[in-house]
Amino acid sequence: MAREVEEDRDALVRTMNRLGVRVRHYRTWLGVAGERIGRLKPNGTLLHRAPLSDLIELEAMRSGVEGKAALWQALRAVAVRDPRLDPAELDRLARRAIDQARTLKEWYGTVSTEVLGTDSAPVGRSAGRGSRL
Repeated sequence: MAREVEEDRDALVRTMNRLGVRVRHYRTWLGVAGERIGRLKPNGTLLHRAPLSDLIELEAMRSGVEGKAALWQALRAVAVRDPRLDPAELDRLARRAIDQARTLKEWYGTVSTEVLGTDSAPVGRSAGRGSRL
């Protein structure tokens, strides 16, 4: 998936160039800095990853990928009127983003079960039949 995300970023930069939108490199650096600063949060595990770190990172990735899918879909709607945009490429990128979101959702389910426990009882009920809080 990392390779696909890198390819998607390259496609975004190409699209921005075709549309005459300036690439602002400082925003990339701000994102990297924010990610690094986020690691310094006082969670009692400064030298090690917090147990919920994987879930939080997957949530952030899902949010980013879903935003990316929305961007490709919005650009696809504009591509009908703008010859600088390639509808086929935008369709492919949107499908890939949707597939990435689906994969991240599956990973999130797996990781949440590992991190939060494997008790499959519904919230508000204990494992016993008919038990109530």
